[in-house]
Amino acid sequence: MPQSSLQDAKIPTTKITLVDVKESDFHQISAIFQVKSDKTTAFKVISNLSKTKEWLPEVASIQTVEVYDFNNFLLRTVLDSPWPFKQRETITCVSTTFDEKTTRIDIKSCPQRYPANESYVRVEQLKSSWRIRQLANDTVEIDYQVWLDPKGYVPAYFFNQQLLTRTKNSLNKLQIIINDTSPK
Repeated sequence: MPQSSLQDAKIPTTKITLVDVKESDFHQISAIFQVKSDKTTAFKVISNLSKTKEWLPEVASIQTVEVYDFNNFLLRTVLDSPWPFKQRETITCVSTTFDEKTTRIDIKSCPQRYPANESYVRVEQLKSSWRIRQLANDTVEIDYQVWLDPKGYVPAYFFNQQLLTRTKNSLNKLQIIINDTSPK
């Protein structure tokens, strides 16, 4: 996508809230937004791993480690950390479900399914979901939830504030990309 498209486009509205998580100092993100698209196109943009870094700059690398079947696979993601020392690594099980009006992507931490690498801090607690729901022929509502414990010494206040700011920036970029992507 041309860089001018991101700069010239009107930033869509996103409702993002931090949600307290029982027995954790780290908050969950709950976000909801709409795009001018169809759910298939929105899903293709969100699930296109080669484009993830365009809207989620914290991702240093992302790869499919194992495919279990068409709807279930294992991902390894390395995240650039704003905290000193090591990058974070996540190993996640991804499950997708499709029905007529809604596509769901559920992501949960599966750290035991891939060998640990001491070069990274392994995030062992993570859960995330995307619900992509067709509202009308040209409007899709996307509900995004994510929570993780970044592990290691990370001040919760700083993490929670950065989480809100970074998520808002990332989801605004994602909305623009989805809106600019023609249905295939």
